[in-house]
Amino acid sequence: MGRELEFAEVSHIGKRKENQDYYGHLLTDHGGLFVVADGMGGHSGGALASQTFVNVILQKADQRRSGLASRPRLALNDLIRLAGGYTSYTLNEKYPDLDPRTTCVMAWISDDRLVAAHAGDSRLYILEKAGVVYQSRDHSIVQLLVEQGEVDEADAGSHPDQSRVYRSIGGDKKPKPAIRNLDTLESGQIVLLCTDGFWEHVTGEEMCQLVDSKNLNVDIKEMIKKAVIRGGKNCDNVTVSVIRFKKQGSNEFAPTINIL
Repeated sequence: MGRELEFAEVSHIGKRKENQDYYGHLLTDHGGLFVVADGMGGHSGGALASQTFVNVILQKADQRRSGLASRPRLALNDLIRLAGGYTSYTLNEKYPDLDPRTTCVMAWISDDRLVAAHAGDSRLYILEKAGVVYQSRDHSIVQLLVEQGEVDEADAGSHPDQSRVYRSIGGDKKPKPAIRNLDTLESGQIVLLCTDGFWEHVTGEEMCQLVDSKNLNVDIKEMIKKAVIRGGKNCDNVTVSVIRFKKQGSNEFAPTINIL
């Protein structure tokens, strides 16, 4: 790549007994693949589903680097179907008493393209100092209500049906991810992937403060702490992955990977 990627990844258990979120990344000579998954708490085996899905995605992506570089949209679709099939059928066979399911969001980022994919209500944002440039559309009942004008966007995170999604990974249905070719990142923009435990309690305006961050790792941890406090005694798991470019050879930023 002509430019290097700076990134930070942080996950917090919130106020739950188990962290069912999971994340990971794969860096290649042509770009980076970043994945965040949120095991569905209403289904037994959520943590197993998210970990399995992310690990299989990254393993298969490592074997298909050339496809990611040349045909990333097709490659992401194939990877999600492969990993989704494994999560559905293999885990159900191994653990017949469980029903492992997960939402997911991922991004392939390279010099000349940004391809995003998601299923469920884990989100991808493109942020710049002036505001939110792009926000993925949740596959949820509340999102449909927002689009029908029955629920205000600002109230979506606190709606009692917020956790009801109609697309996910796992179960007896083939995954149907939404996959989009997005514009190349411009200077001053960042990509943020997150679970609903984050976006429910952090506004887009607050997320945009990360654009000027001198230390993404420190600032994301502080923002996640705010989300946990705002989430109260039943706060969900909170996971965030933030990515931005830095010029090759620049020492202005340093890549970081952290678990809180």
